[in-house]
Amino acid sequence: MHADGTPPLVSALGLAGPLLGRGATVAIITASGQLDWVRGALNLAQHGLTPIAFLVDPGSFGGLMQGTTVAS
Repeated sequence: MHADGTPPLVSALGLAGPLLGRGATVAIITASGQLDWVRGALNLAQHGLTPIAFLVDPGSFGGLMQGTTVAS
């Protein structure tokens, strides 16, 4: 995986899920303002995995969007 958005996070989660065993924890670290990855995280949970998301404020490292935009 690369931080350039290729593949999109939701797709990467879909690809990683089958490679992990039931009961595994998946750490999702993202500064993405797009919330479509949440669907991928829910899909992982439905397949016996435990997703944990860490939302990073993109403004804290020069990004354009503030983290409060994602949280609202």
